[in-house]
Amino acid sequence: MTVSRGVILVPFGADTNSLYKSVLGITVGTPQSEVWDRLGKPADRQAVGRQIAWDYPAEVEPVCASALDYIVFFIGPDHRVASIRLGMHG
Repeated sequence: MTVSRGVILVPFGADTNSLYKSVLGITVGTPQSEVWDRLGKPADRQAVGRQIAWDYPAEVEPVCASALDYIVFFIGPDHRVASIRLGMHG
């Protein structure tokens, strides 16, 4: 997995279930500053309850028909990753 121009590139055939646990070494508990250092500024940030959702565009590489649009890191009040979710279209 790599990042190019602010887009997380997921290798074709990668186990998408593993993305809920780790993306480029970012896991639950990773400080938000480390997420910013590795991925740069998120494409969008929005409050969700007591957490902030940081959205990063994502696509499967090589580019193919994929439902994956975003990888979302939820940042908790302790300024650490509380969960990782995938933004997908139908």
